[in-house]
Amino acid sequence: MPGKIDWNATFAPTDADPVAEIYDKGGKLTNAKPIPCKPPVNCPFPMEDVEFGVYTAALTVGGNRYYYVEGQSVITIPNDVGHASTIDVNANGPTPFIEINVDAS
Repeated sequence: MPGKIDWNATFAPTDADPVAEIYDKGGKLTNAKPIPCKPPVNCPFPMEDVEFGVYTAALTVGGNRYYYVEGQSVITIPNDVGHASTIDVNANGPTPFIEINVDAS
């Protein structure tokens, strides 16, 4: 049974075209969606048809991944999977919310 992840994303520099991605426990990409707002500032969007499971999430541009860290107001360090928070999509919480703000400048 699928769930969904509700995102609110901001990415600087605002002329970038970031992609929202989720990865399974093994680090394999399982879903990706371009951020639909231009510029990508306080952009709410859903990622639908997410299978129940535990994921990490990131905004990506080029080869850099900026992983979601719960409670961190701005993410500035790329490819830091060691500090990434997990997102659990399950029957009791089928629609988790991610607010992620990235400053890649």
